[in-house]
Amino acid sequence: PSSRPPPGAFNVSSASPAGWYNAPAAPSRASGNGARDVRFRIGALPLAELTSLAAGLGSDVPFFLHGGEATVTGRGEVVRPLPDEPEVELLLLLPPFPVSTVAVYAALRRRRGSGTPLPESLEIDASARFFGPNDLASAVLETHPGMKLFLESASELAESGISGSGSTIVLRGANAEISAQLARRHPDARLISCRTLSRDAYRSRASISGGW
Repeated sequence: PSSRPPPGAFNVSSASPAGWYNAPAAPSRASGNGARDVRFRIGALPLAELTSLAAGLGSDVPFFLHGGEATVTGRGEVVRPLPDEPEVELLLLLPPFPVSTVAVYAALRRRRGSGTPLPESLEIDASARFFGPNDLASAVLETHPGMKLFLESASELAESGISGSGSTIVLRGANAEISAQLARRHPDARLISCRTLSRDAYRSRASISGGW
């Protein structure tokens, strides 16, 4: 029998630092015409059907059908695109430890089950103007109290927020001086500079054919 995967099949693999969320990779061209054919057929589906398929692959995956700025609710499957703001410089602060997503969601369920209200924002949040509310943030701090030190350091220097269930912390508009200060305060942490992408820029980079 042939070892070639059936039409529509492709393998996904990814590797990332501890504490990062692994998003599915794009279909690989290495498997031949199969991946391109799959992309062609998927691209012809209505957005609602695509969203349902994406939600079945994993939490937050539907966002990657849109890109750009959006409000995301539920477990990441409800995406409401927003008009893009100008691109913003970001700094990722990665503490030297992972935070268990399973433990964070367990803490969230305990809070909801006990009737403990979820805060609208954390006292150490710098602002909610760029970062929307993150219901998991308080559960992250409960699960791993060591996160508070890193979040406080970031929030003193720039508008900051916990990414999802942690442990990555995102700083908005951080410059080289802020990066240097964090490196001195937390020499065991990793710092990665990046920036937001407009929806058009995201689609151009994400598409196999160079555009959707």
